[in-house]
Amino acid sequence: MASDNLRQVGRYLRQTNRTADLALKKARKKMPVKDRVRDNISNIYPFTMQIETEGPTRVVIDINFNKPPPSDCISECIGTVCEDFDLSNGGHSVNVVNPYEAGTVKVYAEGEPLDSSQWSEEEPSAGKVYVQVQDFSKVIAICYVYIAC
Repeated sequence: MASDNLRQVGRYLRQTNRTADLALKKARKKMPVKDRVRDNISNIYPFTMQIETEGPTRVVIDINFNKPPPSDCISECIGTVCEDFDLSNGGHSVNVVNPYEAGTVKVYAEGEPLDSSQWSEEEPSAGKVYVQVQDFSKVIAICYVYIAC
């Protein structure tokens, strides 16, 4: 008789353990993680972005703008422009039409970004950019941001 009671207690404990395991492993519908991004954070000033994930549900995004827009300027005051120059082999000090904001110049050769060792910003307030051309003749595009007001 005592063994029957122990067997019943054993079955009860086994069933309780199984029920607890099933409750812990309860099947849930897994929601997919979706990245929602807007690419137009800033089309005027470059920025860096760092994304860190902490576990399966927490994501930390850190966005740092390289240079904020002037505080006394509204969006109509800021302009971007690209100017084309046909340059021959050698170093050239190029004058662009507008004085530009320092750190905003990008230089392209035949549509491809030119290595930063081949150009430098000479005088932003005067609109001067130094470009070193390696080939005989290339179309160089200089893009920059300027304040219009």
